[in-house]
Amino acid sequence: MVNIQLTSALLIASSFVAGANIPNAPMTDANGYGNNRPNSLECCHARTLEIKMFNTNFYKDEVGTKTVKPNRCYNLPNINSCVLDGGEPGEGKIMFFTEDNCMGKGRSNLRSQWLYPGNMDGDLGGRAKSVLWLNPVPRNI
Repeated sequence: MVNIQLTSALLIASSFVAGANIPNAPMTDANGYGNNRPNSLECCHARTLEIKMFNTNFYKDEVGTKTVKPNRCYNLPNINSCVLDGGEPGEGKIMFFTEDNCMGKGRSNLRSQWLYPGNMDGDLGGRAKSVLWLNPVPRNI
């Protein structure tokens, strides 16, 4: 009888100990603050968007490419047109701004509809200096 109770107590205690050290669980630091970020935010499928940038309207005078990740602001080299992911429809929403750090006048549209922003002067009222790709829906992660 004592062996059964002792074995039961050890099994219950070991399940508590095993649950306390899960590698992907948010753990508190020395100050007692925990990390609230979802564990799968960027773990497996790094989603990116390639922006081919041009100095003039309608894709002339290429100035380079930039690869961006979702939900982050990126400064651009003062562009007036671009091609998003080679012209392929994508997920989420794209926003361009007339000032660095996603400030100033802005314009947004769905990635499934805005594939070739060809005239930033007309769309934004100025050249694009920063971009933000908003929260694309993950595919079967």
